[in-house]
Amino acid sequence: MSENKQTPPTVKDTTKKSANVNKALQSFSSRPSVEPPKKSKNWVSLVLLPIVIALGLYFMIQLVSDINKAEGTWSINDLISNINVKYLFVMFAAIIFVMLLESVKYLIVTHAVTGKLRPLDSIKVAFVGKYYDDITPFSAGGQPMQIVYLHKKGHSTGTSSAIILIKYFIQMMCWVSICFFLMILNRGVLDKYVTGELYGIPTKQMLVIAGWIGWAVNAILPCSIVFFAIFPKFTNKVLEGCINIVINISWRAANRRERKTGKSQHGRKIKLIRRKRKWIDNANSAVADFRSSFIVMAHKPLHFISLVVSCIAEQLVTWAFPFIVLIAFDKGFVPSAEIALAIMALNVYTAMTVTVVPTPGNSGLMEIVMGVALSAILGAASVWVLVGWRMSTYYIYILIGMGITIFEFVRKLVRNKRESLKPVAVPINAEAESTTADKTDETK
Repeated sequence: MSENKQTPPTVKDTTKKSANVNKALQSFSSRPSVEPPKKSKNWVSLVLLPIVIALGLYFMIQLVSDINKAEGTWSINDLISNINVKYLFVMFAAIIFVMLLESVKYLIVTHAVTGKLRPLDSIKVAFVGKYYDDITPFSAGGQPMQIVYLHKKGHSTGTSSAIILIKYFIQMMCWVSICFFLMILNRGVLDKYVTGELYGIPTKQMLVIAGWIGWAVNAILPCSIVFFAIFPKFTNKVLEGCINIVINISWRAANRRERKTGKSQHGRKIKLIRRKRKWIDNANSAVADFRSSFIVMAHKPLHFISLVVSCIAEQLVTWAFPFIVLIAFDKGFVPSAEIALAIMALNVYTAMTVTVVPTPGNSGLMEIVMGVALSAILGAASVWVLVGWRMSTYYIYILIGMGITIFEFVRKLVRNKRESLKPVAVPINAEAESTTADKTDETK
């Protein structure tokens, strides 16, 4: 019997997977070229950063000043005498652990996309993202600056976008899911621990209503993208219908203004038509990036599982930070799993409640709402726990980001100076030609 020579199934499967992954990565290459922010807009960050730091310091000082007003709260001497040294080391270890996990996420995705391990770049891009997320409203500045940073490090536009967006989509899905389960499975903590009022509103009702509204706002993007990916035709029609409603309202407003003022609104109407096309294109682009991200990671199951585990672990530890700080600052407190879950749930409710606050890092209202939500659990140590929690999860990244920015700036200046001091090398042929020319001139 003659045997037909066929390509082994494993080779075919591998080839097909490689083709799918390459096709998915090519979709990121169609994005516009990456360019650093214009120098004319640098003043925004220069003005915004001091405001963020000033707000943070102001509310920290306000919290500490409450020590002298409120009865039963600890002084600085009380805090020092109650510190649990063993758990204080645990707190510092948790800070480093979260930072490492954040860097590991980029390390995993970079290896999945490029096949290379770049630990130093992964650490830097993690801190760049945290820094710009923390100093911009709604955490909108992290991803663009990370893409710019990776592009400067030699990655192509497609590769830079792929690394950042794959991590972003998967982390967003994990984040929304964890928040949902912590809120839905720990509803009893609101009845048990939350009392009093905030700005004349019962704190419990405010956390429930505003918390779930905030969760819905955060879940809109990932849920919409998933619906687009699963039901593309139906979701496109819904999106187009919503956009048409907005455009029609704006169009009628333009017509009323035209009749009232007698001035033509033709330019405004043209902008509305272009805006509709732009919105639809942006939505389709986001869906394409989402699909491509999961195609890449679906063909890298070990990378995908590692990334999901890293995202879940990092987020759970982050939500548990007030509990970790509490057991470090109060040696008389008896830790338990019930209290840990209660604090994590109240932390999530607080974060979701202030999610629409446009200040960077939700500074201001975040500290106030968290202080009210956890006052019954934290007791006399509440002010110091809140300060330790915000320093460990927010302000530390601003300080590190500022350090990285200053370091990169100084290093660039040093490199430029070294380049300018280097002697200009003259090619040998050029020297020979110059000598020949001189001899010719002398002969003449």
